[in-house]
Amino acid sequence: PLAALNDRQLRSVVIAIIDEPGADWSVEHLAELAYLSVSAFAERCLKKTGLTPKKLVDQLRLQRARMLLNGSQLPLDLIAEQLGYQSATAFSRFFKKYAGLSPADYRQNYHP
Repeated sequence: PLAALNDRQLRSVVIAIIDEPGADWSVEHLAELAYLSVSAFAERCLKKTGLTPKKLVDQLRLQRARMLLNGSQLPLDLIAEQLGYQSATAFSRFFKKYAGLSPADYRQNYHP
């Protein structure tokens, strides 16, 4: 996803998501930030990153989740809230889908 930082039109989108990962990031809103139509944005996102807009948001949220799990002792419900999930359960399902293990297991195995 960070490859998008090299693209002028996608850079503002990536920075916005990094700054506020818990926002409700619709494709329409992301396209507005890039000053592109929804279809042009989706196409550019896929071409430059290999990810759909939703997967781009998911990957940036996953990176933030890993950082929070590694660098803090915040409870899962607060991490979930910061990342825009309605519950720790929803966040845990998301995290396990992409990382292959639960947030608690990740924290236990990878926390310095």
